[in-house]
Amino acid sequence: MTQTTTSKPTFLQKLLGRNYKWWFIILYNLKSQRAYLGDTFFWTLSSFVRTAGVFGIWWLTTKDSPNFETNLILSYLFFGSFLSTMTNNWADLSLGWDNITGRISGYLLKPTSYLWYQYIMYIGRQFLANFPIQILSFVLLFPFIRQYLIFNLDLNLVFVILLIPIIYSLNLFLNFTFGCLTFWILELDGANDFYSYLSDFLKGGLIPLSMILGYFPFLNYSPFAFLLHHPMQIYLGKYSNLEILYTFLGGLAWCFILYLLAKWVFKMGLKKNESVGL
Repeated sequence: MTQTTTSKPTFLQKLLGRNYKWWFIILYNLKSQRAYLGDTFFWTLSSFVRTAGVFGIWWLTTKDSPNFETNLILSYLFFGSFLSTMTNNWADLSLGWDNITGRISGYLLKPTSYLWYQYIMYIGRQFLANFPIQILSFVLLFPFIRQYLIFNLDLNLVFVILLIPIIYSLNLFLNFTFGCLTFWILELDGANDFYSYLSDFLKGGLIPLSMILGYFPFLNYSPFAFLLHHPMQIYLGKYSNLEILYTFLGGLAWCFILYLLAKWVFKMGLKKNESVGL
């Protein structure tokens, strides 16, 4: 006679019901990312090297110039780099790799949206997994450059924190849409480098966007501006309450538009899918 045992569902499983699968995906990717601590370390180190390089260049070129507000620029670049790192993802590379290797066919057979799977996966793999490292790095670096920064612990910081889900969503929908190019061009490495540099420029990661809006005012309304430029203007106290409201509304509007665009481009791409690699 065999004895069967049944496990009782946890409180969280009862609470979330069928949606518990998304929480499981977050935890699974969080734990799996912890297995690659060396990769995470060097990825974080490379981010710091880039930030230090840009920070150093701007400090050397503005510290003795009366035409630049050095503290504002350096605060923009330093805190902006942390914001970008926390909300970044590689949905374009994941989609490209899954498409090239044919793994995407397996995902399409599952009763879940591939787009939302990528969205949930990177919450665990990127945002939650790297958050402690980002905080530790900030604590270690901040005392050495505190004199060059504007550190605001006020309501503007709260607004930026509230913007993080919007920034993350915009970033993922943009990257996912770009990753759909692999349905047509197969290899994405060269195009991805171009996209990364272009995105970094358009969001104000290399040059504060406020310095070039006089020449290209339309950049202020692009979705890339909501990834870094607008949040940092809020943090530095440059925006009024009405402008902060417009930033939230604009970010939400772009999220909706880019979500629909990502779904449409992915659907068009599936018509070209040949499951290369199977």
